[in-house]
Amino acid sequence: MKKKEKTVQESMDSLNELIRVANSLISPISVHDNLKWLMDRNLRKKHFEQYPKCYLSMNIGAKNFSLPICNRSGIEDPNIISFSKKVINRMADRNMLNSSDIIITLKRLDMLERKFSKPIPKPQGMAARKGKVTKTLNQIKQLLHSGD
Repeated sequence: MKKKEKTVQESMDSLNELIRVANSLISPISVHDNLKWLMDRNLRKKHFEQYPKCYLSMNIGAKNFSLPICNRSGIEDPNIISFSKKVINRMADRNMLNSSDIIITLKRLDMLERKFSKPIPKPQGMAARKGKVTKTLNQIKQLLHSGD
């Protein structure tokens, strides 16, 4: 039963990755236009209520500060993550944060950026089928060349 649950979770993860990549490929909106929604306080509040996992929280003194890691559709986006990294670096340049907050947040953002900028891995079943097809084609090529 755990295998079935695991495969369902893996398929959901790969489906989310495919949606993320498809969205980035077909989205006609540029990165700067995609970031305009962050300027509107009401939209940010709605987005935070709808997708609370799309924000990375950090504490600045007594204040709680959230950095976006998802785009407006609620999909983790490497462009938004790099934007959040730029914000943290600017805050560090202005000495608004202490060094431990900066280091922890930047490591988290780097980890997320590496995770979501990688290409989608192929499922094992698909790789096995592709391997069988490749072997069959190589055998056909050998038969054709040996007949010459």
